Amino acid sequence: MKKVIALIDGFNLYHALDQKRFEGVDDKGMPIYSKPYHRYKWLDLKKVSACFLTHEENLIDVFYFTALTTWSPKKIERHENYIRALESRGVKTVYGAFKEREVYCTNCKKIFLKSEEKRTDVNIAIHLLGLAQSDAYDRVLLITGDSDLIPAVEWVRRTHPIKRISVITPPGRRMTKHLRAVATDAAIIKEIQLQTSQLPTIMPNVDGLSILSPYSL
Repeated sequence: MKKVIALIDGFNLYHALDQKRFEGVDDKGMPIYSKPYHRYKWLDLKKVSACFLTHEENLIDVFYFTALTTWSPKKIERHENYIRALESRGVKTVYGAFKEREVYCTNCKKIFLKSEEKRTDVNIAIHLLGLAQSDAYDRVLLITGDSDLIPAVEWVRRTHPIKRISVITPPGRRMTKHLRAVATDAAIIKEIQLQTSQLPTIMPNVDGLSILSPYSL
């Protein structure tokens, strides 16, 4: 069996599931938006990764790259519960961090602090390169739409040409043509794959406590 590892850009996937879609206008001419994938956020990353395997492949590891927000205790709690649910399924979490930087507003002429997620691209690139070097995979599922990973993908393709790198674009996102060009192949997560890859509403945890999906409330 060929060894497959999934490397998942958590925020890239989250924003794809949370993004708005223009549906038209109401009778007053106001725009109508929906979030068609919002209800799929309680996503089992191991299951959705397995959707892209062949019969000759075995999913040996799933890495979830993320960072905890700093501005909302409720969001942090929901995120931590989701991480615990994923880890109970064997998913490995790799943390980045949020950093604040000063941004000048040209409209209000003021400077304010903006939080930005950092280190995810670097963490994914390190795993992509390091795991290739140690021959940990035959194929990697790179679930992201971020073209910043192009140099890392190119390096693996050049130094380990036998290894297959499949770029899997999150739902509702346009595939980055430059990242697609350097990968072995590419696919897009379909809504049916989201539907069939949901975590149970109540997840047992390793500490004996249950984890309840926030989207069931």
